[in-house]
Amino acid sequence: MIEAYPWEEIMPLFDDADRAHMEGLLLVGLEVALELKFGARGLELMPEIREIPDLILLARIFARIETARSPAEVRRMWTRKRRPKPAQAMTEGEAPPEAATPAPRRSGRRRS
Repeated sequence: MIEAYPWEEIMPLFDDADRAHMEGLLLVGLEVALELKFGARGLELMPEIREIPDLILLARIFARIETARSPAEVRRMWTRKRRPKPAQAMTEGEAPPEAATPAPRRSGRRRS
């Protein structure tokens, strides 16, 4: 069985020249894909995309273009705010901090 390696494990194997070449190829591919999918509206994203130094993010953007319904949906790939990572799970017998305990539930009746 052939296993696919994640980009994060492959990228350290390339030197700066390889990375620059890959970045150039990705940018050309992104430009073509955006133009084919969205026309001139898609090409308006290229100045922003050229500012992204992360090859992994560029590859994810490239993959997202196929299913995106609009250029704005593609733009969200690099402009959205990242959600904080969830806290680590508690061990058995460990109590949650008081701020994390839910408030007691009220009955279903509303007060007027």
